[in-house]
Amino acid sequence: MNNYKGNFDFISDYVARGWAMNLSDSSPVEVSLIVNDKLIKKVKANKFRKDILTKEIHPDGHCGFEIDIPEGIMIYDKENIVNIFVDNDSKKEINNSPKSFCQEGFLKESKNIVQNQLEQEIYKILLVGLPKSGTSILTYTLGDLFKEKEVFFEPKGNHGLSDIDFHRKVIKTNKTVVTKSLFFPSLPNKLKSISNFYNKKIWIYRDPRDWMISEFFYFWYKDHNPNPELFKLALKQVEKKEQNPDEIPLHKIFEFRTNFTNGIYHKWIDRLTSQLDELPDDWFKLKYENFVDKEFTALEQYLNIKINKEDTSKVPTHLNRVVRTKKYGNWRRWFNQEDVEHFSPLLNPLLEKLNYDPNDWNLTPVTKLPANEGSEYMKKLFY
Repeated sequence: MNNYKGNFDFISDYVARGWAMNLSDSSPVEVSLIVNDKLIKKVKANKFRKDILTKEIHPDGHCGFEIDIPEGIMIYDKENIVNIFVDNDSKKEINNSPKSFCQEGFLKESKNIVQNQLEQEIYKILLVGLPKSGTSILTYTLGDLFKEKEVFFEPKGNHGLSDIDFHRKVIKTNKTVVTKSLFFPSLPNKLKSISNFYNKKIWIYRDPRDWMISEFFYFWYKDHNPNPELFKLALKQVEKKEQNPDEIPLHKIFEFRTNFTNGIYHKWIDRLTSQLDELPDDWFKLKYENFVDKEFTALEQYLNIKINKEDTSKVPTHLNRVVRTKKYGNWRRWFNQEDVEHFSPLLNPLLEKLNYDPNDWNLTPVTKLPANEGSEYMKKLFY
C-alpha cells in the first residue's frame, strides 16, 4: 500500500472492523467498504485502538474503523466478498482484505441456537411496537414471569432495531431475555435479521385513534425538547377543550405538535400495517385492547406460560410518566364530530387492516374532559 498500513480484522454482526493509517503523518485516513464490487460507504479510520497504541504501531491509537453493513446489501445463500480499500483506491487494499461472509449461514446458526434454548425453557423474547402502544407495561408484565432474566428496555434508543450487534449478544446468555425495541416508521431497521436472535416475538399495537391522542400528549415530555411557545399554545387549547369538548376539534390542537399536521399519524400507521403484513408466522400480534381486558388465552398458548392477571397494570416507579389512562376508547370522548369527518377518510382503510371496525365512529358525549388525561398530564411531562 506504499504510504499506508492497516488490517481488516473481521466481520461480526454486519460490522466490518479493522484499522488503517497513513505512514507519512498521523491524520486519519478514509477507508472504503466494498461489497460484491459495489462501493457501500466511506468512513474515517479514527476510532481509538488500545492494542495498536500498546504495540506502538500508531502514535495515539486513533486509527480504527467499524463500518456497518446495511442488511439488504448481503445476498442470501451466497458467499459475499467484502473489501476494504484506502481512499477507494483498488491498489491500496489493506491487509487481510477481502473477506467472505455468508449471511444465510450466520442467521441459520443464530436461529438454531435460540430454538435449542427454548427447549431448555430459556426464553429470548422480543417486544416491538410504536411508541405509546403499550410496549412498556407489556415488557414488565412478561419480565415478572421469570426469576432468572435480563430485561433490556429500549436498548440503543430510537435505533434499537438497527443495532444487530446488540441483539446478537442475547444468544450468549443462559438467562431468559426480554427486550423491548420501539418501531419508528421513518427510520431504517434490520428487524428481519434481528428476529432470528429471539425464539418468541410479539408485536403490540392499538387503535390508531387512541394512539394519536397518546402520542400527541407524550410529545411534550421535557426530554423531547419541545418548543416552549408551542407548548403554551397547545396547553391553552387543551384546557379550553377540557371545559367545552365540542368547541375545539382535536385535529386543530394536533397542529401544535411539530410535524403532526403533514399526516405523520397516517404515514406512521400505514407503515405499521405494512410492517405487520411482512412479519413471518412465528410472530404474535397482540392488540393493546386485549391486553387491557386481560384476554391472554392466545398469548399464553404462544408463550406456553401462564400470565398473572394481577400484575398486568404495574409499571416501575421511574416510568410512571408514561402512564396516562391505562384504558382504551378515549378517542370517543376527545374527538368531536368534526374530528370524525376529518379522520375517518384517512384512517378507515388502516382500521380495517388492523381488524378494527371502520364503521364504528360512535362518540361518547361529555360535558367536560378530565385534566389528568390532558392538560395536567402535559404539565407533568413538560415541567
